Amino acid sequence: LFRSNCIFIIDSRGIFTLNENELLKRHMNYAKSLKNQANIELTILTSSKNVYKEWNNENLKILHFGTNKRFSTKFISNAIKEICKSNYYKVALIAGDPNEAFVNALIIKYFSQLKAKKQIKIQVQIHSDLFNPNFRKFSLVNRLRYLLGSVLISKANQIRMVGITQSNYLRSEEHTSELQ
Repeated sequence: LFRSNCIFIIDSRGIFTLNENELLKRHMNYAKSLKNQANIELTILTSSKNVYKEWNNENLKILHFGTNKRFSTKFISNAIKEICKSNYYKVALIAGDPNEAFVNALIIKYFSQLKAKKQIKIQVQIHSDLFNPNFRKFSLVNRLRYLLGSVLISKANQIRMVGITQSNYLRSEEHTSELQ
């Protein structure tokens, strides 16, 4: 992305949970390496009901607010408040999908930049076969998710694909000329 002071993971769908030890351990290690290597803070903003209102360890901060919905005005407004009150000028938002989380991240970015002078970039992560031609044939919902993702993907500052297959599908769709 760019040299940010803080990374906020946007989990508006409430997928993150403290009950899943492997997931928590992975994020704690990620936060520790960010802090040690680049002095970057990691905060997870989640709507998961399995997270206390606020959870901290020395490297990772997890904040729970909003309800576990695809789009929650409470989640979005609390995320904006949290980002604006932070002492960080350069902020990176990570959206875990190119649909709901990414739309939320775009809204959060827009209003956070209006409210406070912050440089905000968004990384969208693609963990599914969203751009696989067979994915959109399964259902009308998948077709709509594909169309929404296709339109929005160009708004990302960075795209992270979890596999080479997804990357190849995205390249073949010509949504972006350069993938990192």
